[in-house]
Amino acid sequence: MEQMAEWQNDRMWWECYGVSDYENGGFTLVELIVVLAVMGILCSFAVMGVIGWQDYSDFKRQNEFAKTVFLAAQSRMTQYGEHGRLTDLIDAVTDSGRASSSSYILNAKAVGSEDGTIVLGDVRQKDIYYLMAKKGDYAIYQNELSSLSGADMKKRSAEERRIRALFDLLDPCIGDKEMLDAAICVGFNPDPKVALVYFVFYNEKEEEFNWKD
Repeated sequence: MEQMAEWQNDRMWWECYGVSDYENGGFTLVELIVVLAVMGILCSFAVMGVIGWQDYSDFKRQNEFAKTVFLAAQSRMTQYGEHGRLTDLIDAVTDSGRASSSSYILNAKAVGSEDGTIVLGDVRQKDIYYLMAKKGDYAIYQNELSSLSGADMKKRSAEERRIRALFDLLDPCIGDKEMLDAAICVGFNPDPKVALVYFVFYNEKEEEFNWKD
């Protein structure tokens, strides 16, 4: 009897303080929902962080590739100037030395220039030419165009001549050839008095660059 009375007293004491020997441990439904909601928010932040890091990593990688292409193009442009080969580039981006609108990277009318020129620093738009390749064009250059003579290249299309001119400019100065399997655009001035590369567009994920004339 004394043990029974002692057990009942202990039970009453625990229940007074909100604890019962008969209660089962665990989460309530509300607590479970709150925990799941917090976990969902934390996971979403983690996923967004990973995606943001991947985007930044891709941007940084392609920016470094663009810098490499820029330096390669400028190095070769200097060599062309020293050996009198800038006429090859002029032929690639013009029709017998006569420039056409397709030779320009920018369109004066698109930005409403009053005098018909666009200024990039102190350079007029009409002095800026470009060579552009789509993703996969480097394989065409390697397999079909790189070994052709100048006479044979004259029989090829204007697009193929531009592909040949672009990769003749870049290929010798770039060790990682996989880098050239991308959408690439190089803007430059082939005038022997200038012989400068102004910009490089580079994207290894897109098929090609597009803009409106």
